[in-house]
Amino acid sequence: MRPIEFRAWLPGAKRMEKIHKMELNEDGKWWVEFENGTGLDYCDTIMQYTGLKDKNGVKIFEGDILLYSEGYDITDEKQEIVFEGGAFRTEFPRLTIGSWPYEYSHRIIGNKYEGIKEAVK
Repeated sequence: MRPIEFRAWLPGAKRMEKIHKMELNEDGKWWVEFENGTGLDYCDTIMQYTGLKDKNGVKIFEGDILLYSEGYDITDEKQEIVFEGGAFRTEFPRLTIGSWPYEYSHRIIGNKYEGIKEAVK
């Protein structure tokens, strides 16, 4: 069974934070407490861990951007991870990520909020 983990994008601070605890309040909004002990009354940008890691052992979250280096007849293709239809997928081609063959070199290069973090060679 995969660990259930979440992170949140904080637009005012322009950073990601790991979520320690979250509760749905009576207004249908998420209250979150971060691992650093701080809290937030309302957080609408929550991303879940997929249970998978990239070729470098980095955890893959919803919203991450992956680079496919080889395989699937794609070379140097950047794809965002989305949650759709009850599964984590890439936008195009529509690959359900639990079915990825790991002999291919997928790696995280950024996320949709912070952009691309590393140079794509």
